[in-house]
Amino acid sequence: MKFLQDNYDVKFFSICPTSPINNYIPLGKEQNNQEFIILKKPNTAILKKYYQARR
Repeated sequence: MKFLQDNYDVKFFSICPTSPINNYIPLGKEQNNQEFIILKKPNTAILKKYYQARR
């Protein structure tokens, strides 16, 4: 995020007023006033992370 802010002038805003990320990025003007809920992965979800091969 820091790289994007410094090099591309990207702006990040939080949309949840109770999120701990508000300690690091500003709270946006428009908020959804909902807690972020992490959903459980379905049984068909890919569980292994794949990385690009090094050359």
